[in-house]
Amino acid sequence: MRGRRGIGFLLAALLAVSLPVLIGCAGKPGHRPAEKPEDSPDATKPQIPDTVPEENLPPEEETVRVAIQLAFPSVTQAGYRLGSVATDEAAKAYQKQVREEQEKMIRMIEETLGHPIAVKQRLTLTTNVISANVFPADIDAIRLVEGVVSVTEEIRHEITDGSTPLPAPPGQTATG
Repeated sequence: MRGRRGIGFLLAALLAVSLPVLIGCAGKPGHRPAEKPEDSPDATKPQIPDTVPEENLPPEEETVRVAIQLAFPSVTQAGYRLGSVATDEAAKAYQKQVREEQEKMIRMIEETLGHPIAVKQRLTLTTNVISANVFPADIDAIRLVEGVVSVTEEIRHEITDGSTPLPAPPGQTATG
């Protein structure tokens, strides 16, 4: 049973990190996240976080995108079925509680760092993850915040038109 839980957690974390890549907007300046505002009472609609004014955020070219895994259980980790937030009032209430806990964690991280982080996405259903742009030097401090399980740098993939050769894998040379 313990092995299944570990595999489930690993799959949820992998989904959280790869979801922006799968929807095709990871790391694309000017692209809106695929989710809709979180204040919507309709839990069937995807969600995005409240945003910090742009002038208070670090420049994107100086930051890295990270997935901040939080200790508070997600909706499915708490035992609710994945589709239950659409119809089950208890599941809806729990998802709201997860969002509130994420808000607290964002404030704690920003207080620890002394500046805002650029929250890009918040996941609450299968995993409890905040995806944000942060300064590379801040990653270790974020890891030390109570309630943070892990901080993983997300891999950004770019779509090309094929006219530019792709970078070579480590140990090989690029061919054009």
